Amino acid sequence: MQDEPIRLDGMDDQELRSYCAHYVQSARETVHKRAGEGGLIKPEALLHQLSASFDRLLGALFERAAAGPAPATLVALGGYGRRQLYPYSDIDLLILPRDRDRALAQQVMEAVVYPLWDARVAVGHAVRTVEQTIELARTDLTMCTSLLDARLVAGHESAFFELEAGSYSEFFGAAEVSRFVDALVAEREQRHPRFGETVYLLEPNIKSGSGGLRDLNTSFWAAKARYGIADLNELAPVGAATGRQQAALLEARDFMRRLRLAMHLHTGRAQDRLLFEVQEALAPRLFPHQDEIPGRKKGVEEAAVTPAVERLMHAYYRSARTVVLETEGILQRCAVHSSKPRPDRRHIDEHYWAVGDELSSSAPERFWEEPSELVRVFVVAADHGLKLDRSLKDAIAEAAAGAPGMQLPVNDQAIELWRQLLRDSEGSDESHALEQMHDLGVLSAMIPEFEPCMGRVQHDLYHVYTVDRHTLYVVGLLKALRRGELKEQHPMPTAVMAELAQVETLYLAALLHDVAKPLGSQHATKGARLAAGIAARLGLGADEQAEVVFLVRQHLALQHVSQRRDLADPAVVESAAQLVGDVERLRRLYLLAIADTAMTAPDNLTEWKSSLLNELFVGTYRRLTSGSAALPPETLQQRREQLRESLRPTWGPAADVAVNNLPNELITGQPPEMLAHHVEIALESDRYPDSEVRIGTRQQDDRTTILTVCCRDSPGLLAKITGALLLHRVEVLSAQVYTLYDQEGSKVGEGRAVDIFVVMTEEPTDFRKWLAFSRTLEGALKDDRDLLAAVEQKGRPSGLPQRVLPKVRTKVVVDNEGSELSTIVELHAADVWGLLHAVTHELTDLGLEIGLAKVASQGGEVADIFYVRDARTGDKITNSHRVNEIKSALKTAVKRLNRSRRRKDPTGRIRQVK
Repeated sequence: MQDEPIRLDGMDDQELRSYCAHYVQSARETVHKRAGEGGLIKPEALLHQLSASFDRLLGALFERAAAGPAPATLVALGGYGRRQLYPYSDIDLLILPRDRDRALAQQVMEAVVYPLWDARVAVGHAVRTVEQTIELARTDLTMCTSLLDARLVAGHESAFFELEAGSYSEFFGAAEVSRFVDALVAEREQRHPRFGETVYLLEPNIKSGSGGLRDLNTSFWAAKARYGIADLNELAPVGAATGRQQAALLEARDFMRRLRLAMHLHTGRAQDRLLFEVQEALAPRLFPHQDEIPGRKKGVEEAAVTPAVERLMHAYYRSARTVVLETEGILQRCAVHSSKPRPDRRHIDEHYWAVGDELSSSAPERFWEEPSELVRVFVVAADHGLKLDRSLKDAIAEAAAGAPGMQLPVNDQAIELWRQLLRDSEGSDESHALEQMHDLGVLSAMIPEFEPCMGRVQHDLYHVYTVDRHTLYVVGLLKALRRGELKEQHPMPTAVMAELAQVETLYLAALLHDVAKPLGSQHATKGARLAAGIAARLGLGADEQAEVVFLVRQHLALQHVSQRRDLADPAVVESAAQLVGDVERLRRLYLLAIADTAMTAPDNLTEWKSSLLNELFVGTYRRLTSGSAALPPETLQQRREQLRESLRPTWGPAADVAVNNLPNELITGQPPEMLAHHVEIALESDRYPDSEVRIGTRQQDDRTTILTVCCRDSPGLLAKITGALLLHRVEVLSAQVYTLYDQEGSKVGEGRAVDIFVVMTEEPTDFRKWLAFSRTLEGALKDDRDLLAAVEQKGRPSGLPQRVLPKVRTKVVVDNEGSELSTIVELHAADVWGLLHAVTHELTDLGLEIGLAKVASQGGEVADIFYVRDARTGDKITNSHRVNEIKSALKTAVKRLNRSRRRKDPTGRIRQVK
């Protein structure tokens, strides 16, 4: 049908609408069919084909409406004008009236547009004279760029040629092109923050976001206006890019077009945001096997373990990064520069000049003659506080991608200069030499093992940044700590960093800690093997090599222990002390853990996580320096006495009784000021015996609150508390459970529970919320049937479609070695509303007593850790049948929740970084 002549004469309005709808559907189906037959490999052909199909239909509609000599000119604008029409994109049209007969031209436009609207084609249209169009373009950049895309579809050629000549004379001539390019740069800078200023978003907008198709169009408009090119494949001949840069940009463009075309065909609409559900649907089709990823160096193998979605996003991020870097260069080259010598030009050395605040090369061929210059240039820039100018960046990138870059890993002078840069902690984050080296390809040339990390992403909501950007951010944060810039935000890490005698092994370990992420699971172990070879190649001594290998292998150890284990347990601290062996190694591992946690996602290093790492560091330091992780008896006694003295003025003799009955773990596990607060809540419950529940709150930071709950101890108490918190929309981050007994030998139900929670809530200071929570809990303590019914009601499906998020595999681990007195139950699962309540309720039904709970929630995934004992005997759970029963029950509870309750979607708090 698409190749047959279109005859619309004699059709009434109904027949015309039916024909147009059928024609449009057929044109889209043809593209869909050819895409499925392999046409996506060359997306440009499909876009041109669809554009040609609409040309024929619009031409026929125009002729039918004109019914004689054409009263107007029909012009295609935008993507349709460039013959890059996607199946469900808007079509932008302009009608130029003949002889200024606007009314007749408007009738023609309506006769063309209305049938398309009936066919569900989005059409943007306007009727303007040539003069009106040019006048609008003077103040409207979108109209101005549309003139560069304008294409004659039907009608009089003379009006179109008049528009074309007028627009080039007015906007794109030699005297005006610089102003036009400046406007394009300004638009780009304003647009990126609206759609995502960074390339590395979890669900990017591939049209308007940073590194998207709009950036490609912007560079094309600039080059077309400046050099008169008709396509980006003409950049190199006119000097707007090198052959390598042009090839990289065209490869990225083809990938972006292929992806957007696939998104339109899959969703059946103009879909430009790469949502998780779209990623999961398209990835197996676009990357069914070990297909090559755009921009990959030949010979660099991909790991077979990489999921299709991660391969898709890896390809996207690499392509988007290429678009950002190369289009920025094109815009700068298209700007008009004065040829007059600058008066502030000054000589640096035989190779470099400084012009203003930029470094320039007087002999770019030196990069090919002396490969070490690829590294020395960054030393020179850092020493003089200069930025690299555009031509210098181009020269570096070309040499790094060629033979000089291949020689860097074995060039002794380059290695020494690179180690000097790595050790250097001077300069700001914006001029961080490693990031510049990475952008220009020098870093991956120096350390080829780092190249597969470029654009590598994990398909979850926790790892927001790609591996390469995350790694550079970690090194940057460590250097900022070394400079003392973050003393107020991170006082302890800053103090610990100042005690390090040398930092090179820490920085190198930070650079390599995720180097094996592209190799799949157990990346720390695999990365340690890679790090050993890299450290040796860089010339580090045997002890330094061992230090780097240790830090890479164990970089997750302190994070996992602090968030998943009872830090008041001496065995936990003893294990950490044995792992590190000495204080110096403890300092380095702690600093790497702080930086790694902070740079995994924005705001990831919460006050709670930081305090846990600090507590583990202090306890382990004490064990390594004094021989015991526990506080000395005299220190414990001193803390008790200080606590008594602070409480006596208000509480009298009751303070002595309460403090005497405090368990040691409560005294050691809480800061003194918070310990007094918790004990006062317990004393209040004694003073007001008619009140079933006493609570207290303290703000920890902007996001977290310390909640203390004191009531009579009873089986299943933690489940009831978490259920009440759930009903009042309070999210639990951690829970510490203590029981105060009046005499030895007391059992559950005979003492007072003092449960301490770190929580998040939208209204932390709302007294009414906490009062309502307290009343709900009081009712549940008497009879929890109403609470269970309310929680069940809250968890019922709403009927609204749930947003697709990355899948999380449920895993339950039962550990009887990590604690001397308790069995440790680890649950890893998707973070659904009510999970903590459901699990604590399930553990209670299994006859278990919960002594400690920790909740580590990370971007849609949660690790719930419980220290449990048999509620009847107080023993650990060692029977294999009961262990399997626990695993089965928790997996069943999670499965039931996943069916009935919505996933938490933390993407609203995810932000981009520059």
